[in-house]
Amino acid sequence: MFERLIWHSDRALLGDLVFRLEQVKDERWDLADDCFALYKNRQLIEQFAAFWSTTAFRPRRMLEIGIWDGGSTALWNEILRPERLVAIDLMDREDSAYFRRYVEANGLEDRVRTRWRTDQADRAALHRIVEHDLGGEVDLVIDDGSHLFEPTRASFETLFPLLPPGGIYIIEDWAWEHWPEFNDPSNFWAGEESLFALVSELVAATGTSRTLIRRMAVHEGFVAVERGSDDVASPMSLRDHVRRRSWRAGAAGVRAEGDVKLFAFYLPQYHPIPENDRWWGPGYTEWSRVARARPLFEGHYQPHVPERLGFYDLRHAETRERQAALARDYGITGFCYYYYSFGAKRLLERPLLEMLETGKPDLPFCLCWANENWTRRWDGDERELLIEQRYGVELDLALIDELIPFFRDPRYLRIGGAPVLLVYRAGAIPDPHATVARWRDAVRAAGFPDVHLVAALTFALSDPRPLGFDAAVEFPPHGDVWEQEALAVPDLPPDFGGRVLNYDRVVERKLAQPPAPFRTYRTAMAGWDNTARLGTRATVFHRATPRSYEHWLRGLVTQARLGHPDHRLVFVNAWNEWAEGAHLEPDARFGTGYLDATRRALAPSVPPLE
Repeated sequence: MFERLIWHSDRALLGDLVFRLEQVKDERWDLADDCFALYKNRQLIEQFAAFWSTTAFRPRRMLEIGIWDGGSTALWNEILRPERLVAIDLMDREDSAYFRRYVEANGLEDRVRTRWRTDQADRAALHRIVEHDLGGEVDLVIDDGSHLFEPTRASFETLFPLLPPGGIYIIEDWAWEHWPEFNDPSNFWAGEESLFALVSELVAATGTSRTLIRRMAVHEGFVAVERGSDDVASPMSLRDHVRRRSWRAGAAGVRAEGDVKLFAFYLPQYHPIPENDRWWGPGYTEWSRVARARPLFEGHYQPHVPERLGFYDLRHAETRERQAALARDYGITGFCYYYYSFGAKRLLERPLLEMLETGKPDLPFCLCWANENWTRRWDGDERELLIEQRYGVELDLALIDELIPFFRDPRYLRIGGAPVLLVYRAGAIPDPHATVARWRDAVRAAGFPDVHLVAALTFALSDPRPLGFDAAVEFPPHGDVWEQEALAVPDLPPDFGGRVLNYDRVVERKLAQPPAPFRTYRTAMAGWDNTARLGTRATVFHRATPRSYEHWLRGLVTQARLGHPDHRLVFVNAWNEWAEGAHLEPDARFGTGYLDATRRALAPSVPPLE
C-alpha cells in the first residue's frame, strides 16, 4: 500500500503526484504551487503504514475531515482505493488547480468529492453528506480537522454510530497537548481543550460499554477506533457509554450534603393553548419561531435545532420524564419553572399542574412568577396588549392560594423550611411592601415558617432589600449594560437594529464582578440569541461555546461553595429557552456539550453517569 511512496528531504512522490512536506519547506522550493501541500511527515505516514499492515480491513466509503488543499485526500485515495471518498473542510475556499487536475486526469469526478465550508460539528450536515454523497454508507472516517475536543467529539458521536461493525474512525494528532510548542501560554492552543480528553473517554467506553468499541489502536500520531456490534442511534452521547462504579465517587447518584444545588430555568411553553392559537395562529408554539430562524451574518449560529429530545410537546408526560432524566444524569438538581398567573387567568399551566398531580418527574423544583404583560413585542408592537398582569389585595392572596399546593410538594425547594419563590419583575409590583407582607402572612397561615422571596435582577432592579425581598437572583443578560462588549461584525443586514456582543468577554466580566452587599444567587447563561423571536432586532451573544459556559459556571460554583450551606444555590439560564438561544438541552451543533460542561463544572460532587 505505502511502498509506492518515494521520500525526499522536502517532498514525497507517489507516481506523478508531488507532495510538498510543509514542515521542512524553505525558499528554495522549485515547484511553486504545482504540487500538494502535505502536513503529514514521514514518521506519521510510517505509523499509518504499520497500522494498515496489521488489518485486512479496506474501506469502501470513506469520509475525510480536514482537507487543506486536497493533498491528504489524494494520498488516501491512491493508497486505500475506496470506492467513494468525500472530504470536508471548514475553510471558505475551493479546490486547488492541482487537485482539480488530479481528479479530472484520473476520471474521479464521481468517486472523489470535496465539501468546503462544512463544520465538522454540524451534525445535520454530516448526516446529509453520508446520505447523499456516500449513498448512506460510511466505513472509514479519518479526522484531521479542528483538533479540538468539542467539535471532534461532535463528529465522532455523529459518525461512529453510522459505521458498520469493524468500521474504523481515526483521530489524528490526539497528543498535541503534550507537545512543547503548545504548552507556551502565549500559544492560542494552550487555552483549548485537547483531544487527550476525548481519547480518555474512548478508553473508558472501550472498557465499560461492552461492544460499542471493539478495540483501539493508539499510535503516537493517531488513534484508530474500531466499531463494535452495539446498535446505537446517531448521534449518540459518548458519556452515556462510560459507566463508573459507585466506589469511585461514593454512593452513586448522591450529592454531598450541603453542596451546591443547581437549578435551570424552565419554560413550560412547548404545547398549544387556545390563547396562543388566537394571538399567533393555530397550533402555535415556540418551535414555530425556532424552526424559521436564519443566520444574520457569517458564522452566526442559527437555527438552533433540538437533538435527542426533538421538537417535543410538553403535554406528553414521557417528554417531561426524559427531560428530568437528562438533567439528573448531568448533575442538575432541578428546574425553576416559570409560572404565569395574571390574576383571573393562568397560562401555560398544564405541564406544571400535571407534574404536581402525578408526582412525576421526581425532580426537585421551584417556581418563578413571570409577572409581566404579554404583548406583540416579538412582532415589533409592544403597545398591543394581549393579556395584562394585574395586581391588588385579592390577587396577592389568590396567587399564594395557587402556589400553596406546589409549596407543599416534597420536591419543592425550601430553605430553612421556607419555600423559595422567585419573582421575575419584583420592581413592577405597585406596593411591594404591602404585597410581601400579605404573602408572608398567607404562607405562615398555611403552616410554613415563612417564604424565601427572591427578586430577579431585571429591568433596572439593582437591590431587592427596598422591596422587602430576602435575596436576589442574577438573570443574565438582564441587569447589565453590555455595550462595551459589542463586536464589530461585517455584512450585517441593512435593516439590522439589534446588538452583537462578545460572549467570552461577558463571562470574564461576570466572573470579575465583586460580591453584592445582599444575598445574591448567581446565574450562568448558556448562550443568548433571540433571533428566532426578534429577527434583525435581536441581541446576539456571539461565540458562546460549552467551554466558555463551563468556565463561567465553574467560577460561580466555586464562589457558592464558600457560602452558607443553606444558600449554596446556582442557577442557569436556561434549560430550554430555544427561541432565545439559551438551552442546556442537546442541539444539532453541540450535542450534549452544554450538559457535559455542566457536569464538569460541578465536579467532584456531580452524580456519576450510570
